[in-house]
Amino acid sequence: MIPSTEVPNIKIEFLADGGVTVTNAGKTVFTNAYSINAVTENDYSYINITTDAVTITDEFGQDSSGDNFLKGTIRICENELLIDNGIAFDAPGYLLRKI
Repeated sequence: MIPSTEVPNIKIEFLADGGVTVTNAGKTVFTNAYSINAVTENDYSYINITTDAVTITDEFGQDSSGDNFLKGTIRICENELLIDNGIAFDAPGYLLRKI
C-alpha cells in the first residue's frame, strides 16, 4: 500500500472559551466544545483531547469520523501538536504546526 501523497490543509483553532473549530481547505468542517484530560491507566499516564461530538464532516458534508484527529493522545511542543490515534500500530497520527 502506498499512502496518498496529498497533504490536507487542516487548521485547528482552540478558542479561549473552550471551543474548537476545524477547517479543511478553508471550509469549516467542525465546531464544538473540547476538553483536555489527564488520564492514567495501568500506571501509564497520557493527555488526550475529547469533544462532545463523534462526527467530523469532510468538505462535502460526509461523515469522516474515521479521520477524527481530535480524538487521541496528544504530545505538545512549543510550536507543534501531535495527535496520535495509534501510530504504533499503523493508525493515523496528525502533526500540526502553530501559525
